[in-house]
Amino acid sequence: MIIKAGGSHSIRLENVKPGRAFDLVTSPAPLSTFHFMCRVDPAGAGSTISQSVAMSGPLGGVFSAMMGSRLAAGFEAILTGLARAAESAPNSA
Repeated sequence: MIIKAGGSHSIRLENVKPGRAFDLVTSPAPLSTFHFMCRVDPAGAGSTISQSVAMSGPLGGVFSAMMGSRLAAGFEAILTGLARAAESAPNSA
C-alpha cells in the first residue's frame, strides 16, 4: 500500500467476501497493528459502504489517540470514491 505521504506499507487481506467485505491489516508504526474493516451492505435499492479502523499492539492505544480522528476523517473521500466506482460499474447480476 502506498500512502499520500509517499511511504509504503505491507498489507494483508483477511475475511474477504467478494462484493461484500474485506479487512486490510497493516503495521505502519512500531509495536502496532492497524486493522481496517471495509463493508458493503444492502440498503433498500442500493448499498451502504462503510469503513472502520481498530489499532492494537503495545502502542495501539497511543496511535489510536494520536491518529484515530485524522484517519477517520480521511474515510469520507475514500468511501465517496468507492461509491462512485461501484455506481458506474456494469451490473454483474
